[in-house]
Amino acid sequence: MFEDTLPIDDALPALIAADAAAAGHGRPAYAAAWLGGAATRRCMVLERGGAIAGFAVFRQCHEGVKAGPFHASGAEDAAALLRACPPELSPAPLFVDTARGGALQGLLGAAGFVPVFDTARMVRGTPPPAAPPAFYGVATLELG
Repeated sequence: MFEDTLPIDDALPALIAADAAAAGHGRPAYAAAWLGGAATRRCMVLERGGAIAGFAVFRQCHEGVKAGPFHASGAEDAAALLRACPPELSPAPLFVDTARGGALQGLLGAAGFVPVFDTARMVRGTPPPAAPPAFYGVATLELG
């Protein structure tokens, strides 16, 4: 079951915590703003048995839609999230910013997605203790 997630939703604290675990550090203001609904951005939450099984934010762009952050622990949940782009957003093309060689990249390739650019996460000093889920895509590689 999918639900829209708005800043006042009970799911928001759990989504912010998942973002912090995946990023390796807390960023509650950023996560709350990004996960909250807007005219051109919707967060879809996959719920199973009253627990959050995954979520993805879909954002209308100049061309198509970007999905991210994208969190799912299994391939079935990740595939369901990929199909969850809200109908009010133009679904084509759909872009997902993900790590090279990750489980999500493999799933995307099997679904017919193709890479359009490469990038790498860079940190100065010791990398944060990030623990992203198995199927993970970042919010965006455009900021920063």
